[in-house]
Amino acid sequence: MAKARKTGIDQNINNNFIGHRELLIALDGAIKADYPIAIYGVHGIGKSMSTYDYVKKNGHKMVEFRINVISDQTHYTGLQFVNPEGQTSHFLKPDWLQDAIEWANKNPEKRVILFFDEWTRPCRFDLLSPVFQIILDKKIGMLELPKNFRFILAANPPTADYQGVVEMNDLALFDRMAHYYLQPSPEEVTSFMKSVDVESVITNYLQKSGEKSMFDLSQTRWEEFSKLRTKSPRKWGAMVDRLLKAMKSDKYAAGYDMDALAVCLPGLIGEETYTFMQFIAETIHQPLTGKEVLDELHKNKELVERLEMIKADGKRDVFKVSLDNATEEMKSRYKKDKNKDLSQQEFVNFLTLLTYGEADYVSNFIKTFQSASDGTDLEWMNKMMTPYFNDAGNNLVSQMKGKSEEDKSNPEVVNQCAKKCKYPEAAKLIYTVLRMSVKNTVTESKGQVS
Repeated sequence: MAKARKTGIDQNINNNFIGHRELLIALDGAIKADYPIAIYGVHGIGKSMSTYDYVKKNGHKMVEFRINVISDQTHYTGLQFVNPEGQTSHFLKPDWLQDAIEWANKNPEKRVILFFDEWTRPCRFDLLSPVFQIILDKKIGMLELPKNFRFILAANPPTADYQGVVEMNDLALFDRMAHYYLQPSPEEVTSFMKSVDVESVITNYLQKSGEKSMFDLSQTRWEEFSKLRTKSPRKWGAMVDRLLKAMKSDKYAAGYDMDALAVCLPGLIGEETYTFMQFIAETIHQPLTGKEVLDELHKNKELVERLEMIKADGKRDVFKVSLDNATEEMKSRYKKDKNKDLSQQEFVNFLTLLTYGEADYVSNFIKTFQSASDGTDLEWMNKMMTPYFNDAGNNLVSQMKGKSEEDKSNPEVVNQCAKKCKYPEAAKLIYTVLRMSVKNTVTESKGQVS
């Protein structure tokens, strides 16, 4: 499992103007979640170069199209011919398409990236029709493209600075892709130049002179960019859903990769990103109920991920509520049937929860257990937990006392010693929580910290 990430969320998250580093994250999100992504920016800013860089680093295959120089639909569809019998017609696949399909089928774990550059500067507007079918339906005519095809578009903004750029007003089209405006900082630009071995005298000069020598500051600002970031049930139910599923995997111990979502979501839902991510964080930080801890923690991965996020984000108050809920649930079960033992699985689940707390919570738990006895408010704890602590103290912990510090931290040594216990899984977790506490030796009689 990877280290849990913190969910840093601020008001600037809704800004769709991103740099090169964020663009690589946005590209990765779109490629994994399988939705088209459109990149906008002024000339020479790095739209194509960033795309090349991403494809190369990930071992994908890229096919590039310059929409502004394509004058016939057959570049995509291939030439039409009549079969020998003269009954039907077919299209001959273009070389690029045949090669891309063969590569995709041979490399199913990789992606074929169709990169449509200058997509808002077509020779004729009707030439965009096959492009839209390709990126929206993954089809060329009646031919279905392999599932591992992906689509990236790039364009200059439709401002007075760029002749021939068409300002699209098709909200249905915008709704089917993510949109980002590339605007890197001067520091990012010089850093990238250094990475591709641009002469140091150039990078040194640009670092010294700054933005005025690097960008044409007279560029007209594209005020209407925000209208591209549409919202619809389809956008939420398809693209946002696929993005969340892509960001939630075994690679991320805390569930969603919140850092990546903070970059990717604005291109899909714009200003809604901040409130949506706040909602995600609040949902993740919901305390566990007592029944969830005792009955489900060992088999419900989502509960574990919530605990990991709670710990990663330092939500001590949420952890305390979860611990209180589990304690009250055990107490309630004891009062309901004092003759029913706490099962090893229930106890293991409770101790698993405890391992996600800070050391002071663990120490407080041990101290509370020390004071538990029959005839008191803690009788339930004494009755339900003492057998497990005695088992661990008489067997596992007593064996580990004479071990070196290296052995005490070695899971294989702990597992071997735990085999002598009646309740090995509980014993191992007892040993873990004792190690977490400030005092971690136990007496043989009751497992008390001495």
